[in-house]
This record gives sequence, C-alpha cells and structure tokens, in this order.
Amino acid sequence: QIAAVDVLHDQIKNIVGIKEATGDIQFLKEIKKIVGQEFIYLSGDDGTYVEFLKNGGHGVISVTSHIFPAAMKKWFNMALAGQFDQALADFKNYKTLTDLLFIEANPIPVKAALKMMNIIEQDELRLPLVALEEKWQKPIQDELKRLALLK
Repeated sequence: QIAAVDVLHDQIKNIVGIKEATGDIQFLKEIKKIVGQEFIYLSGDDGTYVEFLKNGGHGVISVTSHIFPAAMKKWFNMALAGQFDQALADFKNYKTLTDLLFIEANPIPVKAALKMMNIIEQDELRLPLVALEEKWQKPIQDELKRLALLK
C-alpha cells in the first residue's frame, strides 16, 4: 500500500490528497513520511477520526456525520485548538453508536438510523443491499435515545 502511495505521489502531480480508511494510525504516519505536509489527509474510518486528526489528518469523509454532524464539527474544532484529549474523551460517548453504524454494509445502518430519527421517510435500498436486520434495530434505536438524537 505504501509503495502505491509513493508511486502516485511521484508520477501523478495533480493528486493532492488521500482518503485513508484502514483505521491504522501508523499507516497514516507512514504515508506522511512519503508525501509530506502539503498533502491532504482525510480519514475514511469514523471510529478513529479524532485520533486521525491528532496525528496530522485534515478531516473526514464520514458516515456518522449524517447522524451527529454537530458533534463531528465540535471534535474538529477541538482538534484545531489542540484539545485532543477533550475531543477523544467526548468522542468515546459516541463510540457504541459509531460501531453500530458499521455492523452491516454501508449505507444500511445509517439509513435505518436516519429513518428512526425522522430525517428521511424511507430507508429503501437497491439490491443487493437489504434492510437492516431486525436484531440491530433496537440497539441502534437505544443508542440514538441515549444520545438524545431521536426527534
């Protein structure tokens, strides 16, 4: 993976950033050694988003931001202010819901949560995706309630 990033950086000059979604912060550090600070680093792993920012990331392409955008923005602003420990502590409160939003293929859980929150009317999906399994409905709903995200 690192070799591919190095080749892209050296051979294709109009590539200005990367979405890194492994969740491996050490991998981010290795990429940064190769391409430098001018490169844009975006997390694609919501569960390590704040840690990613702490280690030089610039932002996130996120699923969970559809559910709690204000919290995601707050953590970003905290990171900009260097308040990483506070952001990490606050983020832990959302960890269970973040994990639940990835228990099935995206966008199945997030669409189910958005429907529960009355943000969307239907959580329809195109095949081969199917509705969220019944066993996951209550855990997601319980977390949304705990975080006061249900309207």
